[in-house]
Amino acid sequence: MSDPRQPEAPSASPGSAAGRGTAIIEVRDPAGEPLPVIPVEVRTVDWPMPAELAEDIARMTDARGEYTWTDLPPGEYEFTVRVPGEDVVAAQRVTVVADETSRVPITLG
Repeated sequence: MSDPRQPEAPSASPGSAAGRGTAIIEVRDPAGEPLPVIPVEVRTVDWPMPAELAEDIARMTDARGEYTWTDLPPGEYEFTVRVPGEDVVAAQRVTVVADETSRVPITLG
């Protein structure tokens, strides 16, 4: 039981250095087969994009159709994947929590 005389510890705000999380983006086709070499984009939801995430780096799924995004500041993110050269796009939102790994399944097709 908590002591009402003790102040609660402050919670981490989005993008704070209180700890980092990981998101594993899993891209599949409608049949459940992995989709390799699919670009993965990220944007923050309702808070400024940290500079280290704003870098223009190509991030692609591997042979298992996955991309593991590590060292993410806690907060809400939207991950978007798209088939290159086509209008096929899918997105999924997830809240990244410090010191935890979130799986982000996305179906394209």
